[in-house]
Amino acid sequence: MQLNEKFLLSCPNLLALMDLVLSLPASSAECQRGFSQVKIVKSDLRNKLKDTTMSDLLTVQLESVDIMSFDPSPAIHLWNKAGARPIRPTLMYAHSITTTSTATSTAATAASSDVDNDSHNSDME
Repeated sequence: MQLNEKFLLSCPNLLALMDLVLSLPASSAECQRGFSQVKIVKSDLRNKLKDTTMSDLLTVQLESVDIMSFDPSPAIHLWNKAGARPIRPTLMYAHSITTTSTATSTAATAASSDVDNDSHNSDME
């Protein structure tokens, strides 16, 4: 018979107190480390992070191995074994817009420099 079942009816308050005492950490070092990581992750430039994003970043910071001892080989092999991945159409569309706008701005710059050269040459004559 377990201890909780044996004393559940006779000492419920004592069992609740024991549960609380046993759940307390031995030191506050883990909590301090967590708050230190929050201070690093949530800087002035990143102060509008969503709760889920903040939680994910802190999980990576607190639970990951040290970068110097990290071996990326298993992750690379897993990525390569997954096979071909579909190309997202939004990225192709964004690339074509960027390419088109770059070509348009290049043409506009060239036309502008031709006008500047013509006016500069007419000043020289």
